[in-house]
Amino acid sequence: MKWIFIPWQKSYPTADDLLDADDDAPIIRLINAMLTEAIKDKASDIHIETYERHLQIRFRVDGVLREILRPQRRLASLLISRIKVMARLDIAEKRIPQDGRMALRIGGRAIDVRVSTLPSNYGERIVLRLLDKNSVSLDLAALGMSSHNRRQIDELIQRPHGIILVTGPTGSGKSTTLYAALSRLNASERNIMTVEDPIEYELEGIGQTQVNPKVDMTFARGLRAILRQDPDVVLVGEIRDSETAQIAVQASLTGHLVLSTLHTNSALGPYRGCRIWASSLFCFPPHYWPCWHSDWFVPSAPIVAKRTPPIRSWPIRWGFYPEPHYGSRKDAHSVILPVTVGVLVFMSCC
Repeated sequence: MKWIFIPWQKSYPTADDLLDADDDAPIIRLINAMLTEAIKDKASDIHIETYERHLQIRFRVDGVLREILRPQRRLASLLISRIKVMARLDIAEKRIPQDGRMALRIGGRAIDVRVSTLPSNYGERIVLRLLDKNSVSLDLAALGMSSHNRRQIDELIQRPHGIILVTGPTGSGKSTTLYAALSRLNASERNIMTVEDPIEYELEGIGQTQVNPKVDMTFARGLRAILRQDPDVVLVGEIRDSETAQIAVQASLTGHLVLSTLHTNSALGPYRGCRIWASSLFCFPPHYWPCWHSDWFVPSAPIVAKRTPPIRSWPIRWGFYPEPHYGSRKDAHSVILPVTVGVLVFMSCC
């Protein structure tokens, strides 16, 4: 992927600059300033929303959307077209959603950006998902867990087989937690394989595969292929359907350690989610069935660690709305351990 170099911006261009210039330089400076400000504030997403009378830009910081800027409404088409060009999307296509990516370098930092467009009644909306590879430490010790929780997780990921599901809402750190676990396991005596959508962090010594629905390369198909590669540890980016769940369960019962994620609001959320995996229940030998209904989801030693960090004020910048900052959600974790050890573990990031 071609890198796009973004100069570090100290301020936004003024409205006069944006409206009166003959070229697109002010729009470029607006985008550059928006991206650099998002990186400074450690935003996970940028929302660009078009309404009837105004254009709105919001950042998601620590899971909370905050309005940042309201440029002139007439700038919407210019701003969206420029972002589409950067993400190599079709600027003429406004009837259907589009997805793209771009690789940026901002202030010497490598930033991966996923771009999603969506037609709406007043124009297109765009969401940029930011992945700052420099700001993330792929180390379990740096994720804010208590030492007791970390020791338990260290012990669990060293087991030769089973399933570990990291659960939580979008942006809660599920992928970061899994990558940190893979980094801990990464050694020459293990064959570690992944199937992801997309590959978020490139890890040396680990075989990583990306799904591609256009050529029918799905999670299920990729997982089947990986199991023929003699893996010790398998990471599935997300379990989205019963077919993938069934293959993952079978893999865990045949001597593989499987790590994956589920979108839930709590550590016990997967219990409700597993009900849609009806076909997966029959993967287990009969002596596992009682555990499925009871023991797996009865915590023998539930651990909940939660801290409320102090509030600090955002600095007031030109055109910004000062809001309180509540720290990182990495400080809240819960680990649920099953009675039957080594079969299924739920880790919640919230």
